[in-house]
Amino acid sequence: MFLRAQIRIAPASAGGVEMEMATKDVAAALRVIKSKLSDLDLASNGGDGDGDGGGDGGGSGGDGAVRLELLKRQKEVMRMLKKLRSDKAEQSVKDKEFAGAFHRGELYRPDEEPTKPAGPMVVHGGEGTTGGGGGGGGGGG
Repeated sequence: MFLRAQIRIAPASAGGVEMEMATKDVAAALRVIKSKLSDLDLASNGGDGDGDGGGDGGGSGGDGAVRLELLKRQKEVMRMLKKLRSDKAEQSVKDKEFAGAFHRGELYRPDEEPTKPAGPMVVHGGEGTTGGGGGGGGGGG
């Protein structure tokens, strides 16, 4: 999961969606590491169950080396998660700066009076506006 998160944000074209997905992957990786550390603590301490993941990394033989490796990875994952979250916060500030800059709308100049938008043309007067001719006078004769 951690590698997948790194791959998601590696391209320069990676955007908000990829960063969000990477954040979820890194958070899941951190949960897995904490779970493994907790299981190691339970196995080595005979059921302590505090699950804090702290300690000096000691233990018996192979468990100590595995625990040290997990602690090392946990620090790396936590560092990346913190970086992703701070990048997301920075991006949201940038997004707020440009909010609405690219939306369609009216152009407005403070030195001009606002005008009413042009609407459909309304013809006032006679009833039948379809038909020909100019008006006035009849025709026959």
